[in-house]
Amino acid sequence: MYTNWNSNSATLITLKWYRVDTIASFLHELRQYIINTPGKFSATYLPKPPKSELPASMNERFPEAEGWLCEAIGDWNAKFDCLLLAANVMVNVNRLDRKYPEYKTAGDTEYYCILSINELLHMIASPELGEVIKQSAFEQRYALEWYDDAEDAKSTGLGFSRLPSFSSNDDLTSKAKNGPSGELAHNDQKFDE
Repeated sequence: MYTNWNSNSATLITLKWYRVDTIASFLHELRQYIINTPGKFSATYLPKPPKSELPASMNERFPEAEGWLCEAIGDWNAKFDCLLLAANVMVNVNRLDRKYPEYKTAGDTEYYCILSINELLHMIASPELGEVIKQSAFEQRYALEWYDDAEDAKSTGLGFSRLPSFSSNDDLTSKAKNGPSGELAHNDQKFDE
């Protein structure tokens, strides 16, 4: 378990995370769709980007063997967003009236998408760019400490200092009903309007 998960979880939960293999698969599908579609593009058949998912939790360690991409780490997400926009314009050519700086025609849009896909694949495959996050980088970046055994985690005293200890469920129920000081909790107080 991560003993100090709560101090970082607000940031981690709000960001979008993607497994590298799902992004790479999407990029390959989109490239094949653009290259192999003989006629007009259709939004119905346009490959959908993968859903984001959080790679870890307090009780689930960041995968050791997998690479992940985070929308807030590196430059890949800006390029990815521009690719998704261009793909949308590609299937909705009426949007070209908005005068995008990178493309003026439907053909320009297709070409821009192919170049963006290749650039994104290069970014993912180049470890020196730091776009892909692995377990050690994730834990270091967010100052997370993992313990395989909950008892080992408790013995360190990390992350558990604020948790109350209850001797029984009755004690827990009493604290919930009466508040931490033992006084009866009042939920019927009126507030000024």
